[in-house]
Amino acid sequence: MSAAEWPGLLAGLDAPGLYAWWVDGAGAADLSRGLQIELPAGRVYLGQAGAASSRAGVSSASTLRSRVGSNHLGGRVCSSTLRRTLASILLAPLELVLVGPRLLVADSEERLTAWMRLHLSIAVFAVDSGDGLSRLEKDVVKVLQPPLNIEHMPPSPLRTRLRELRAVVLGGLDDLWRAPDPTLTDWRRILGEYGQAFDGHRYAELVRHRACADVAEEVWQRREAGGRFASSFADLRCALFWLQRWVHNAEQSPGWEPDEELQSRGRPLYAAIQAAWTRERGVSRMMAARDERAQGGTQMTTLLGGRMAGAPAVPLPSAVQLESAAAAFDADWGGVDEVLYELCRKHADHAVRRDVTAKVALIDRVYSAGFERRVTPPAGKQAITVIADFMLAHAAEIDDIVGRLAPLQEPLAADDMVQVVAAHGRLMSLLQKVATDGKAPRSFAAKYLHFHCPVVPIYDSYAAARLIRLVHWDSHEIPFEQPSGADDEYWDFCVRCFRLYEACHAAGLAVSVKRLDTYLWAVPGGK
Repeated sequence: MSAAEWPGLLAGLDAPGLYAWWVDGAGAADLSRGLQIELPAGRVYLGQAGAASSRAGVSSASTLRSRVGSNHLGGRVCSSTLRRTLASILLAPLELVLVGPRLLVADSEERLTAWMRLHLSIAVFAVDSGDGLSRLEKDVVKVLQPPLNIEHMPPSPLRTRLRELRAVVLGGLDDLWRAPDPTLTDWRRILGEYGQAFDGHRYAELVRHRACADVAEEVWQRREAGGRFASSFADLRCALFWLQRWVHNAEQSPGWEPDEELQSRGRPLYAAIQAAWTRERGVSRMMAARDERAQGGTQMTTLLGGRMAGAPAVPLPSAVQLESAAAAFDADWGGVDEVLYELCRKHADHAVRRDVTAKVALIDRVYSAGFERRVTPPAGKQAITVIADFMLAHAAEIDDIVGRLAPLQEPLAADDMVQVVAAHGRLMSLLQKVATDGKAPRSFAAKYLHFHCPVVPIYDSYAAARLIRLVHWDSHEIPFEQPSGADDEYWDFCVRCFRLYEACHAAGLAVSVKRLDTYLWAVPGGK
């Protein structure tokens, strides 16, 4: 039935169950405009109401009537995943005003509700009990593949785009979609009035899961590789923000003067931003693509629907480079690794204090993970023993984390990497509780898991810096979604690592996670 007629004569609404949302042709056009990926009319989202808690087994008081009527049609973005997703997509098409994390102004909430009632319809399926409903929802989502669902769905360009758009609403990035002013031509005014009007640091962290400087560097690298700007509007804004910050800092130095190169970077970048605004916020490209397909032409490459022109490919090492790197590493560190692998094989669990102490001390100190330096021990104790005692106290959880990775074998698949990243996030979050400086023991967690399960990529600043230079971030090619609870930086690292790993296998190169690690260590000068 139409959302405008809700609840109408639908039966079973005071029970738990599944519901599906459908969009008409005009609504699909609005969503396509916001996504910059064509979305056909039809079923777009599926959810549940009243499922029993998977942990406590307690049924929810939610019903189809309350979930659909109160949360989705009568609620706000902060209390409805569907509204949050729709608001993320329709921010520009509906000119919604975002004023904070998960917060629209009242008028925008009303405008979103009106759009839903005009363009959406709903189907429901009531059940007798919430027991097993979560599993049913998961199975149905996998079969029906509703495009706007994120959970239980395989990675895809659309899913990546949804995550990026949702991050804007989740983070309250209300300054992102400010339109460029075509009257700005002087580079100083461009940097001042438009460069400062956007928090590039927050955008890079929340949406791209990277440092602002890295996003900016990627923008210029893509331009250099392709001879033109080929990044998204948001990434271009990030690059302009970073340029403005750099100029601001440079101006603090006595005698500094801008050179011609600086001016020649600011104006073309701003022109690219204006072009990207027109391209991404307008409908002309989507309509042109429809006409082209209707005439039997090739499918349009959308913003996140395929590799854009000029996007750099993954540079592959040669077989000689891989062999040389492995031999050099083995000559220096091979014996050390053998000791660590054997230690973790013989004492994989965390039941004996001397075994745990040995693993923590050797892995942390030999591989310079720095975890020990982050723990301030009480008088009369050492940091290593404090860490060991903490791990003994949480032995069951750590054994579970390590045990879940034990079945994984190479060659790895994307689903395997999801498990690896999730396990790393669990261990890192747990160990952070013993770190008195409050910092995440990212490197130690990766190295500790690696020697228990060699398919876990080793993370450290050295390898990460080289991997960033070798495998540029490409939002078209994210082989697996970031699992819940994962560490942003390690997920980014593993995405790049897995892209290099897959590219090597596709080219017939015999690589393992450890072999790529030795190669990253051997890359001269990070080139």
